[in-house]
Amino acid sequence: MLSVLRTSELRLARHADIAGDILIIPATHTKTGVEHRVPLTGEMLAIIEAARIAPDQELLFPSPTGKSMSDATMARLMEREGLEYRPHGFRATFRTWAEE
Repeated sequence: MLSVLRTSELRLARHADIAGDILIIPATHTKTGVEHRVPLTGEMLAIIEAARIAPDQELLFPSPTGKSMSDATMARLMEREGLEYRPHGFRATFRTWAEE
């Protein structure tokens, strides 16, 4: 939500994709097929580091099995917590705000 990334881009993001304070989303992970660079704030970097379970962890936010999360993981978490929002809703809201 802080980066306005698509869920798939975030689920597949790896520590090796970070160069300094930039997250580089490879073209193979984007909807448009074009590499995307996302500036990371201090808060974002702190969250990424807090999610690191092991020094050799490849994914930024792995599932408990160490593989990438399913595409419904974040939405189900929000649902279980009783929240009405969903990850895609944040992107849609940002886009509306940015266009206006």
